Amino acid sequence: MVQNEQMVELARVQVHVRPDYAGIVPGFIRNRHVDVAASRTELQAGDFDSIRVRGHNMAGCGGALGFPTITEIGRALELAARSMDSAGIEACVRRLADYLDKIEVVYG
Repeated sequence: MVQNEQMVELARVQVHVRPDYAGIVPGFIRNRHVDVAASRTELQAGDFDSIRVRGHNMAGCGGALGFPTITEIGRALELAARSMDSAGIEACVRRLADYLDKIEVVYG
């Protein structure tokens, strides 16, 4: 059973993106890695407003580029920051980092 769970844990997540976004998607993904690091730093500093804005921005752009999961995480991050829910923020940041590690972009 543990072996099967580990296999699921390592599974890649294919994200289908329009070919005309090929020039901007790599930068978009790099910026989400920056969001992970910045959110962790902001959480340590208690800067909930910056985290809220970051989540709001992710929610606004993720789905437009074909990454609805990033939109979902962004919304949850924004809500957690509004309520100053440190544990919720940490969970969102971990989920985003995990998602970014697993995605495989397929153009077409």
